[in-house]
Parts: sequence; C-alpha cells; structure tokens
Amino acid sequence: MRPFVLILLLTPLIDVIAQNEYNLVGTLFVKDGATMNYSIYFKEIKGKINDGYSITGLGTNYETKSDISGTISKNNLLIKENGVLKTEWKSSSYNEFCHLTLNVKKVKKSTFEGTFTGEFVNGDSCASGKVILMEKQKLEKKVKKIKRISEAQLISKPIILNSDKKHSVSWSDDRFKLVYWDPGVVDNDIISIKLNGEYILKKQQVTGKKKNVKAKLINNKNVIEIIAENEGDIKNNTARIELIGAKQKYLFTSNLVTNKKSVLILENSD
Repeated sequence: MRPFVLILLLTPLIDVIAQNEYNLVGTLFVKDGATMNYSIYFKEIKGKINDGYSITGLGTNYETKSDISGTISKNNLLIKENGVLKTEWKSSSYNEFCHLTLNVKKVKKSTFEGTFTGEFVNGDSCASGKVILMEKQKLEKKVKKIKRISEAQLISKPIILNSDKKHSVSWSDDRFKLVYWDPGVVDNDIISIKLNGEYILKKQQVTGKKKNVKAKLINNKNVIEIIAENEGDIKNNTARIELIGAKQKYLFTSNLVTNKKSVLILENSD
C-alpha cells in the first residue's frame, strides 16, 4: 500500500469582533434657550463604547474635550462624560466643569434625538435640555426648524449690544419687564441697569436662571443703559436680555467690556 502523508494545517484561532465607528455632530438645546455645538466620536464593540470622546463648544474659547463611556444598542445610545481630557477654558478649575449624560434614541439612519442632563463633580445639577446628533447636512435643517419655533413670538432677531453703542426700538407700552440670564457657560458676569439715569438693577450676577426687573416708563422717550461691571471668567460680558411689554418683545445679547455700556432708547410708537 502506498504511504501517504496527512498534512494538518494549524491556523491561529482569531476572534473577529465586529466594531463600528461613530462620528456624530450635533447641538445641545439648553432649556433656557441657549444652544451649543456638540460632537462625539467612539468605537462600538459588542454594544460597549470604546476609545470615545466628546467635544463641547468647538472653536470657542471654552472648547472642551471629554472622555466618554456608555452603551449602544440597535435604537438607543447612552453616553456619559467621565472627565476632561483637554480644554481651552484657561481660568477654570476641574470642579467648575459640567459633565453631561446623554440618553438618545435613533429616529432615522445616523440620526439620534433625546435629552441630556449635566452635573458638577459634587453631584449638583448644572444643565438639562434636548440634543440632536446626526450628519452635518441633516443637522442644519433641524436646527433651523427649532430656531424658527423658539423665536416665533419675538418681534426681531437678537440685537447685539456692543460697548458704547445706541439702539432705538419702537415701544407702545407704559411699562416693561426686563428678563436677563446667561445663555451659555455661566462665568460670573455682573451687570447693572439704569432707566433714565436711575438704577433699577445694581451689580447683579448673571446666572443660568432667568431673573427679571419691572419698571414703569415716565415719558415718550425712555433710555435704558446696560452696564458691564466686569467680564466674568470668559471675555466679554455676554448676558441674554429680553425686553417684554404687553404687545412687544425684543431679544438682545450683550457683548460688553468692563465699565462700558450699551444704550437702548425706547421711542413711543403711539
């Protein structure tokens, strides 16, 4: 009988693990009306998030890159920021960072929508709102739609209040309510407000919580002065201000340097 050789090829056992990469961009819609750009990158292996990070405020002076972990299933994505990897916010301490947790669902291909909450290191709440993550072109359409809804009741788009500038607006009421808050990163901005040369608000810190002051007008041409007492931790002094009457609303954003002011002139439209 002719001998034969049995050749056994031994190949290494390779555990092939399917992995997907995600690179999503989006927007955080904070409950007070502010928006921030937000992006995440991670690799998904067996439903777990690996080698992931988030970037908040890309291109701003508070841009922050954070380490993330979490899980992803067919339709659900849970993301948790664990710590800061890098930041452009030079004057802050680690305890001042707001670490986010996102809970979103896939609503379309490569599109996630949901909510987020934020906490400081000590567990105190610092933010909450809605989030959209998707491809850039789809995101832009969504953002425009949400802005149209949120600004539907405003007479005008936000007016920028720069230092030493005057703005005249038409006003038909005999009084107003002025609401002020910080729409982005709360950085200890302090403002004062005068009406016809008299203080109606003096050296008040602007926080993420909306506060207001009410006043009665005394003549046909009233002058409101918005004064920056400082520039906070991030230049410049940037408060969001809403002027509300019975028939009108105006939205402003201050952009002031220390000890400078911007003037609003309310001209009677009756």
